Amino acid sequence: MSESAGERLMKALIKIGQVLQLGRLFGSRHARDFTNAPTLPDGAPDALVPVQEFADKDESQLFHDVMMSFAGDCLKHQKGAGNADHFEDLHWGYTKGLIEGELKITDVSALPEPCRLGLFERPDTYAVVSRPNFLHDGDRIRVSRLSLKLQTRFDVPNVYTLEGHAREIDLLLSEGVRQGQTNDQDGQGFFFRDARQLRYLGWMQNHKLWAGATLLNSANSAVLLAQQQVMTDALDTLYKPEHAQKSWDEKDYYSAGPYALGGVLVKFALRSRQDSNANTRTPGPHGPARDQGKWFADWRNGDTPAQFDLCVQLARYGAIRAPQRDKGEPCKAVMASEFTDLVWDEKVSPFLPVGTLTLQPGPAPTNPKPWYFQSRDRWYGPDDTQPHALRFNAWNTLPNMHPVGQLFRARKCTHALHRETRMRHTSNGTPNLSAMCPVIHTSAPKKGTS
Repeated sequence: MSESAGERLMKALIKIGQVLQLGRLFGSRHARDFTNAPTLPDGAPDALVPVQEFADKDESQLFHDVMMSFAGDCLKHQKGAGNADHFEDLHWGYTKGLIEGELKITDVSALPEPCRLGLFERPDTYAVVSRPNFLHDGDRIRVSRLSLKLQTRFDVPNVYTLEGHAREIDLLLSEGVRQGQTNDQDGQGFFFRDARQLRYLGWMQNHKLWAGATLLNSANSAVLLAQQQVMTDALDTLYKPEHAQKSWDEKDYYSAGPYALGGVLVKFALRSRQDSNANTRTPGPHGPARDQGKWFADWRNGDTPAQFDLCVQLARYGAIRAPQRDKGEPCKAVMASEFTDLVWDEKVSPFLPVGTLTLQPGPAPTNPKPWYFQSRDRWYGPDDTQPHALRFNAWNTLPNMHPVGQLFRARKCTHALHRETRMRHTSNGTPNLSAMCPVIHTSAPKKGTS
């Protein structure tokens, strides 16, 4: 693919900035500074890494900037959409439908004792509604995602309900590749390391006239180049035909960062049990990105359930790479907690199967009030009887099973504001959103459904 004039200009500015070395003089507000982060000594290779989060002093302002960037993107997309029926928010992706099923926690014996609590306290079965989704942001990001909502018998903190809790747990996962299937490790890390990278890229996209000038500062260009490498490491293999032409149910999915499970640092994965037909599947004229909806419909019209193994990976010192001190990286404990792009070596700490997710094909749910539409949020009054837009957030979870790291801390508030902004404008500012979520009533792929 040939470079655009803008890409050539950007590379030229980066080279000039590297010669000028202005970064040594001015630094960069877009780079994380771990100077004051705690330094924990490494344990034995098989020892568990403790949860060690580190918050920047200006995180409240940082998160505000990220929220405004996402909300601005939402308004920009709405303005260009023409009408709500054709609304498309590139951050949200294409929802293909809602699927019901169950998650069986079958064996927790391989988990250390501190992890055997909450969802993993004992073998149990949970009703599940799942939302397969394909994020297609031009040529930058093309990746499948799978969101799960588990029905619980106990209250769980919830960022959307008026009461602040609901009887449900959300798990959000993105497409990835197993170590050993390829020399790469795509999808096992998020495509931004932290919220500072996210803010800088958003700022550059919204201030194109000024963005190039910032690259004359070599400290800024180092942040951009690092983020581009993170993006490549997370996605390039997923674009190859043997992966891009897999249907949603043939893919593996990984949490977008680490969680603190009973004080132990872990990651989650869903590993597909389906045989892949990617090598025989022919993409249509629009390529696999648009074909995902058709492949989903083909599965839904069949009679074979989709099954995945739910797995947990423990952070062990031997699975975490050494910090690059010349780049200002902190100790392994802080890196494992704060770097969402950090891949933990499965040879040292394999993913441990603890349960099975089974999702059933068939028509979209027709019950006007299934359990996963019963919780109230700020958009709905006490007299509302209609199903409303299904909403997911990684922070709709148990206190003893919560996400960690700066990017997750940013997502807690960013997802909530982005959702509210998006809903206000797709419904012309009115709170009755049942008509704006057609995926509730049909299995046909829809753009921008919530």
